[in-house]
Amino acid sequence: MAIILNGTNGETFPSWTTATRPASPTAGQTGYNTTTSALDIYNGSAWTTAISSTSGGAAFSNITLNGSSSGSTVFQSSATASGTVTLPAGTGTAAIQGVSTNLVAGTAVPFTSTTTMPVTSIPSWVRRITVMFNGVTTSSTSNMIVQLGTGATPTYTTSGYTGGVQNQNAGTQTAYSTGFMINNNNNGLGNNGVIVFNYFGSNTWVGNSMLSNSNALRWGAGLVTLAAPLTALQLTTVSTDTFTAGSLNYLYE
Repeated sequence: MAIILNGTNGETFPSWTTATRPASPTAGQTGYNTTTSALDIYNGSAWTTAISSTSGGAAFSNITLNGSSSGSTVFQSSATASGTVTLPAGTGTAAIQGVSTNLVAGTAVPFTSTTTMPVTSIPSWVRRITVMFNGVTTSSTSNMIVQLGTGATPTYTTSGYTGGVQNQNAGTQTAYSTGFMINNNNNGLGNNGVIVFNYFGSNTWVGNSMLSNSNALRWGAGLVTLAAPLTALQLTTVSTDTFTAGSLNYLYE
């Protein structure tokens, strides 16, 4: 098999099927795979697909794009093109406009007589966190709060929060300073809802909550500036009440 070079008609690679690929290839060996309609390249240990033709154009895989400190790598469509860019399922992140992003969902955790529920190892690229509550109750009527933490072994910020929470029935706002309060007057009832944290910049996070139980709807908002980048958060109460039922889940992006 040989590569055919033709100044008019282009370049023709040797071809094979997946089953008839060379048995003892060398690194860099290239050929057209008629089984997959793709260009195969041997990387020294395995065959990889470089380019495959599709009805919509060319598909690329196993490609590393390297830019420089003074340049960038850009995927750009024609002015008349339309459609979407699809990333397959898997691990890792995508960088959009220079900011790494991904949507990561946690696993629902039931409460079993604990006074805190931490969420740790939050990546530095996270810009939004959603904490979800499903029928969460406590052993008494203490207010539930969420505190944000920093560091590999988290230190939770317990002061400097500015905001308040509103009770639909009471018609009054309760200010807070030790954490994002998400329920003023729990009454032992199951609470459902969310609190969403958005990154404002300079280690400042803004929180908005909306929860309800069979007694009333409660909502709140506030912010806190941390001493370092966020790495964790914890759900707790303003006293020593324990969580007795329900579950918590989260996602970040």
